[in-house]
Amino acid sequence: MSEKKFLDGYSGQTTRQLIDMEDEYRVDSLVLAFEEAIQKKEESLGTASLSPAERVILAVEALEREVNNGGYEQFFSNSSVEYSGDVVQALISIGCREQASIAQKALDTVIPSGSEIDAEAIEDLLMDADDQLLDALSECDDAFWSASESIEDSLFAYVKANQASITLPADAG
Repeated sequence: MSEKKFLDGYSGQTTRQLIDMEDEYRVDSLVLAFEEAIQKKEESLGTASLSPAERVILAVEALEREVNNGGYEQFFSNSSVEYSGDVVQALISIGCREQASIAQKALDTVIPSGSEIDAEAIEDLLMDADDQLLDALSECDDAFWSASESIEDSLFAYVKANQASITLPADAG
């Protein structure tokens, strides 16, 4: 069996066309293409135009990208922090309960118990983070990387199961 290719980004495919590329392209590259397409939709039509399924894709991909590149500290420090209130439920939605538990622990580390999730407050807290907070987030990073669940495979299965709720720019035309 030959190795699958990496799709170099979204180039105007419909939801169905991207899903149908599964046999030829790596799943991680396909979910990145979905993320890119949904971001384009959001830029042109606004956040209110996104379905709950599309928000799940954005939240999960933001988490995966940021944690893989710089840990939970990076997830909470970058613009991806906007998904901090959605990411636990998004992970549960795609069937990644272990990862959802890890994300909840990371959230509990940066948000005082019983407090509402506030992206600006999280960013402020991390600017003044002490070693204890950073060590706790580092433990979450280690758990994320050693978890048995495949986020990209679970997310792609979610996309396939929820394709009727995912409208990419090409689907509208």
